[in-house]
Amino acid sequence: MTSAGMAVVSFLICFAVSLVFLYATSDRDELFIVNPFPRVVISSPVEELVSELKVIAEQIILYRKALSMGQRVTVKIPFRSSVIRVQSLAAYEQMLDEATRKTGAKPDERKVYLKDNYYEYLIYASFTYKDVLFLYKPRITLTDSGYALRDHSDVAKVILMALNGEGPNLNFEQSDERLISPLILLSQRYGVEVIETR
Repeated sequence: MTSAGMAVVSFLICFAVSLVFLYATSDRDELFIVNPFPRVVISSPVEELVSELKVIAEQIILYRKALSMGQRVTVKIPFRSSVIRVQSLAAYEQMLDEATRKTGAKPDERKVYLKDNYYEYLIYASFTYKDVLFLYKPRITLTDSGYALRDHSDVAKVILMALNGEGPNLNFEQSDERLISPLILLSQRYGVEVIETR
């Protein structure tokens, strides 16, 4: 073998040995990048059940308070939130005072007024307390007892009573049938709801 061949063979042997040593030492010097894990929250189904039961108990207490006022209240309970619809303005203000007393601060309230030349009437008011929406809108309830419409001045009186927050009941059977349609038209014009419960 010539000296050039011997140099090539010795170069290849040295190259192979150096690769073996580099491979053997590279295991110790490997670089691992460990990314932090996302925040893990462990939740107990018992704690979730207890918190849901607390919310339901608080809402039942609010319903009981609303119903114990002696005013007519409509309660709607969808899946998560509920609505207590109060018929009279006095009952709405009483519920607002109760929520203010319990929290120590007045809840955010949404109000819509109907302004006339000389008067201002509240036609919508609402506030939310503990996932319960308390809602007031002036309404006239058609029932089997209450006021009877005899002439057009009675229509105006009933609408004014509703706008003043009294929530009058109207006797449908004893009222003049010709006055019911003007009542409904005027009540729609002034933002008063007419509800039939008979």
